Amino acid sequence: MIPSVRTLGDSMLWVISIGDRPSWNSIRVPPSKLLLKGYIKYSSIHKEKWMITRLFISFLNPNS
Repeated sequence: MIPSVRTLGDSMLWVISIGDRPSWNSIRVPPSKLLLKGYIKYSSIHKEKWMITRLFISFLNPNS
């Protein structure tokens, strides 16, 4: 069963509700700030994964 998605918006603020759950954007944050926060979080996770990968490769190939 797919939950219904309801989007309410005006020119500045959006509220998105999924099914009967409370809105994740109920404090009325502009969507651009939510996207920026998500990108910064994703970017920092990506950097951590890259550092771990480099560390692992250095253990496999100690002469480089």
